[in-house]
Amino acid sequence: MEQQGDKFVPVAVDPFSKFLLDLFALLWRLAAGFANGLAAGYISHLALDAVTPRSIPLLTSAGQRRVATAQRARCAKLRAGKK
Repeated sequence: MEQQGDKFVPVAVDPFSKFLLDLFALLWRLAAGFANGLAAGYISHLALDAVTPRSIPLLTSAGQRRVATAQRARCAKLRAGKK
């Protein structure tokens, strides 16, 4: 490795080594972007899920009870209307 300033930079001795170094640099950049995108997507998914009527089931069960009660009431009205 050749020292350039305060950084160590691998020097490619042939075109194939340069190609491999560039390929690995690209793959690491893609992996870093994928990891950041995955984290941001998951957080936005949770944020959007939290504002739905059922909310996030692991955090609250009150939202589930409210939706279940409303569904039972609708079913009771439908059954009463059919009789």
